[in-house]
Parts: sequence; C-alpha cells; structure tokens
Amino acid sequence: MLNSPTINFPDSIILRLSVLLLFLLSSAVQAQTPRSPEDYLKRGVAWLHSFEYEEAERAFTQVTLTDQKCGMGYRGVAMSNYHPIWAPPTMEEVKIR
Repeated sequence: MLNSPTINFPDSIILRLSVLLLFLLSSAVQAQTPRSPEDYLKRGVAWLHSFEYEEAERAFTQVTLTDQKCGMGYRGVAMSNYHPIWAPPTMEEVKIR
C-alpha cells in the first residue's frame, strides 16, 4: 500500500475556507425566488440601482400583482421606465400602459 503524503493546513486557512463555504451556501439559499411583496420590492430596488431596468420592472410588476395597495411597486415600475438621466423619454416610454 502506498503512503500518501498528508498536508497539514493551518487552522486559519481551514477557518477561512469554512467561512467561505458558509457564505456560498447562504447566498445560494437567498437566490431563491422571492415569495412576499417585500422580497420582490427589495429585488426591484437592487435591479434598479444596477441599471437593469427590464429586470427591475419585472420585479416591481410582481409587487403590484401580489399587493395592489403597495404604492412603491407602481413607483418602481415608473422609475424602471422613466430614467431621464440617460436620455429624454420617448413617446412610447411616456405612454400610459
């Protein structure tokens, strides 16, 4: 039988790898589909702040579908479609849906 060499890692490396693994696992759990209007709202704000307007609009639309009384969902849809920082809105963007 061959003797395989053993590698002794310092405790600090093992701790760092354990923390990294826990972070990756918790991120995977958080990446699941949101369930509540608040989850969709948070996701929409994150997409909006990342300049991903189409994804933001989808998330905010989901807020309005799950809670019709949530004004922030409607505001988020509007902000996803109206962003005059980059260019003036076109007539299509201004048109009420």
